[in-house]
Amino acid sequence: MTKDEFQSYLTAFRLPDQKHITVLRDLAEAHPYSSTIQMLYTKTLHTSKSIYYEDQLQSAALVASDRRKLYQLIMSPPLETAVIQNAETELIVADQSIDSASERTNDAVDQGILIEAINSSIQQEISESEPENYEDLAKELVEESKEKNVPDNQTGSKENPSHQSFNDWLNAGSSESKKIEPELIQIAEQLASTPKREKKQFFSATKMAAKSLIDEGEIVTETLAKIYADQGNYVKAIQAYRTLCLKIPEKSVLFAARIKELEKLKN
Repeated sequence: MTKDEFQSYLTAFRLPDQKHITVLRDLAEAHPYSSTIQMLYTKTLHTSKSIYYEDQLQSAALVASDRRKLYQLIMSPPLETAVIQNAETELIVADQSIDSASERTNDAVDQGILIEAINSSIQQEISESEPENYEDLAKELVEESKEKNVPDNQTGSKENPSHQSFNDWLNAGSSESKKIEPELIQIAEQLASTPKREKKQFFSATKMAAKSLIDEGEIVTETLAKIYADQGNYVKAIQAYRTLCLKIPEKSVLFAARIKELEKLKN
């Protein structure tokens, strides 16, 4: 696949040829954080009914800036590469009406797989990211589900997606009311009710150094007591030697003499 060919897939709003799936897979591996490449590769695997579709779907859901765009892309019909003539359009519509029953069944299965994969990716991100962001997403999805759909006579004519580029479609603003699947609403409500985890404190060398100086009987040593004495911190030095008298009774006479010296210096 050349650079011009790849660019044509984005600007012409069409899927790569089957012979280029391997190249697109290599691009997805080389650029794992490119949402455009990951989503295009996912749609290609879905259309070709690849066994790697579900694994790739989870990867795309993790990097997609808007999972609703990913959902719409996956569930949309295969992308066309040319303007369809009126006669061909009528033929396609007739074929779709004949196979509508089987297509609805397949769509239901695909939706179930898609929702499960997106749910899995969301739960994985919850364990690694801040929960506040997902609460906002949950509230937004719930609010949109309560909105009424705009009547067909008010929506006007829609632009044919074949005239848009793939990037334009991904970046287009959502001006129409969206139909949110009940399963997605349930996921969103679960996210909203997920208890917040306490934020982990960042490692601070200063705090750790200060913490290491906290007096605990288990870590008092002769070296620590001597350091206190050399620093002029006689109170802590005396306390350290008294603790050592209990920990090392055989040296209690030596420690007692040292305590007397420190008390004289303190006074």
